Amino acid sequence: MPSARWGFLCERRMCTRAAPYLCSSRGSRERVHPSPRGRVRDDDPVDARVVISLCMVLSLVLAARTPCQAMADSRDRPRFCFGVIADVQYADKAAGGSREYRAALPRLASSVASLNQHRLAFVVNLGDLIDGNGEKSTTELRQVTDVLERLRVPWHHVIGNHCLEVERPALMRALRLKRSWYEFRHKGWRFLVLDGMDVSVKAPAGSPNALAAAEYRLRNPKLAAYNGAVGPQQLDWLRKRLAAAASAQEHVIVLCHHPVLPASSNLSLVLWNWEEVLSVVTRAGCVVAWLNGHDHRGGYARYAGVHFVSFPGLVESAGNGPCYGVVEAFDNQLVIQGTGSVPTRTLTIAYPRAAPPARRSTYRIPLQ
Repeated sequence: MPSARWGFLCERRMCTRAAPYLCSSRGSRERVHPSPRGRVRDDDPVDARVVISLCMVLSLVLAARTPCQAMADSRDRPRFCFGVIADVQYADKAAGGSREYRAALPRLASSVASLNQHRLAFVVNLGDLIDGNGEKSTTELRQVTDVLERLRVPWHHVIGNHCLEVERPALMRALRLKRSWYEFRHKGWRFLVLDGMDVSVKAPAGSPNALAAAEYRLRNPKLAAYNGAVGPQQLDWLRKRLAAAASAQEHVIVLCHHPVLPASSNLSLVLWNWEEVLSVVTRAGCVVAWLNGHDHRGGYARYAGVHFVSFPGLVESAGNGPCYGVVEAFDNQLVIQGTGSVPTRTLTIAYPRAAPPARRSTYRIPLQ
């Protein structure tokens, strides 16, 4: 073992240096000449043998402790870290209440500069890079992406409702996305990115998803236009990717602009089909957390062993300083180190032993 070899070398070095000047049994200081290979001859003083014995004990202790210490060190260090920002919502227009649209761009620049000081694998944008400002929206999106280019690690983008103030094809090109829902993996963790505006009033006119959105709102006119649903095709994809992750014994983090659990946010902000999506996520047995934006106040709840975290919106963060979270991924927990209005949280990983029943509660949105 490397630790044992180190201990043996330590033993040789210490004994070789100490032995020539050890006190003899007669109490006088004598020079003792060690034999080759650092060993003491039978006629060497007793004290030298004592020191050598101590060296050997020390080397054995080091050999025994080093692997344990290495394991402890590995528990103290995260496997990797990644950044999270939410709801930049930049626009060149006057503030609306606590939403300071113009201040969002310098806040984003400050956040990117600060994120570059961390050792990150990537950064997640949870949606709504712009607020929407009529004909200026495309230009403002370009201003935001120019700032994003300053980041030294990759971005992973989530589509938000305000993002779609720019036509979807143009938005996809600007964010360099091939699909609005996709997956990526990193060091044994799987990240599933969902498009909460898949079925919504922003779906392409005449498309199946647009017709499905019209049906949703016909059955329940109170559904907010700034929310949407995860469509059937995307939901089927989600089930399959979760099954694959469970089979591979991977931890999963789901990323979506919209919250899926009302307790972590507000009923008015959740996905239209939140109950269906929530059932799929909590029954998978491999999902550690659902991370979303959309609710600028932020929020948190835990249900069925899954952590549901709403990240506060940068557009409503105080001052021009940074606003983001750095997530540290350990084997047994996630630690969110917050900056600005993002709070610091520790999320323990503990999967439920059995899948919970589909939740029907006072949060339910009637669709009939």
